[in-house]
Amino acid sequence: MERRWIWPFELLDKLGEGGMGVVYRARYVKNDKIVAVKLLPASITDETLLARFEREMQLLRTLRHPHIVHTFGGKCEGDLRFYAMELIEGGNIDDLLRDRKKLSVDTTVAYALQMCSALAYAHDKGITHRDIKPGNFLLTKDGTLKLADFGLATVAAANKLTATGKTMGTFRYMAPEQIRGKPEPCPQTDLYALGIVLFEMLTGKVPFDAETPAEVLHLHLKTPPPRVSSVVPSVPKPLDDLIDRMLRKSIDERPASAVEVGVALKSLDETVRVSERRTVETTSPPTEAERVFIASPMTDETPGVREVPRWAIAIPTAIALLALFWAWSRGDEVDALKRVETMWIGQLMTGGIQERVLAAKTLGEIGTAGDDTVKSLTAALDDPEPTVRAAAATALGGLGSDAKEASGKIFRLAQQDDRPEVRTAAVEAHRKITGETLK
Repeated sequence: MERRWIWPFELLDKLGEGGMGVVYRARYVKNDKIVAVKLLPASITDETLLARFEREMQLLRTLRHPHIVHTFGGKCEGDLRFYAMELIEGGNIDDLLRDRKKLSVDTTVAYALQMCSALAYAHDKGITHRDIKPGNFLLTKDGTLKLADFGLATVAAANKLTATGKTMGTFRYMAPEQIRGKPEPCPQTDLYALGIVLFEMLTGKVPFDAETPAEVLHLHLKTPPPRVSSVVPSVPKPLDDLIDRMLRKSIDERPASAVEVGVALKSLDETVRVSERRTVETTSPPTEAERVFIASPMTDETPGVREVPRWAIAIPTAIALLALFWAWSRGDEVDALKRVETMWIGQLMTGGIQERVLAAKTLGEIGTAGDDTVKSLTAALDDPEPTVRAAAATALGGLGSDAKEASGKIFRLAQQDDRPEVRTAAVEAHRKITGETLK
């Protein structure tokens, strides 16, 4: 490696290389955190473009979403053009398709809900991705999906129509307006590309493909897309119709938002059954959310035990976020928060272990501090599962002084619980709620 340091990062090893740069595992020297650093091609020299890239990086640093890769910032100075981001090491949807060729309806819908949740959040912030494709949907080791490379789309736009050998993959996902150069990319531009991604996940191939980029671009502009059902006859008609709408040439004929797409996906009369690499055991009766999002049993399933992939637990989070955006679009913020709060309280009371942990964390992050939230989290401090008790304590701590009615119970937990991780969480929660440090 010619350059081992790009201050304040030490480059450790190369993770990958593509048309828009090289990605390295790197160490942030100020705290030893391991991150991913992407170096942009030296061929990008347009000062206006690079300045825009830096401005977008500043905005992207503020994004906080469970299905978006966190960006720490970027820099364009001299011949240095790079940005740092959260390191995700579970591969991506492109890798998954190479391995499996295509995915089931259930798995596709499960991932699509997370995709829509990420896009809804970004679009609400006024950010259009402009480069949606399978390779930009990264997967954590437990299978959670995260959308990457937002800011890079700005730089990539300058090279798309010239670096044909390196960007052939991108051509397959370009909306007609991107090819024409007008109007400006918008949320529906991302939805067009997402429609192609969903088509590919279900069928194993993209709707428009040819030997040359020019032919692919012509197909996007002039040729009606094939139906998913023409390749996979068993696909549910509502899903087939939704993807067909997403692939319309006219922006106005596509769904209005990622929220609309997410709601349509959720309303499919399909039980989401996902068989993935990692499973956990639970014997709790299935809740309504579990009946929708639980994994299908494996053929060698142990009697009385259901197998739930860890990443499937993230799906209700996506649904909750989509519900919020849906209500916010109607100016109904208070009602939206109340509905989401009620859903998670139900999960905290009746879900399996991981569902209860996730519910506690989510109620803390929502931060409404309503009476029902505080009471349900306080009750969860008596949960027989220590991870749930710790999560409930942490969530109450996040509510600060609004959770003062729980301080007595948290104090007792900090002094008496038989698990050190629970006592640690309770001590920190007590400090945040009361301002006092327990010894």
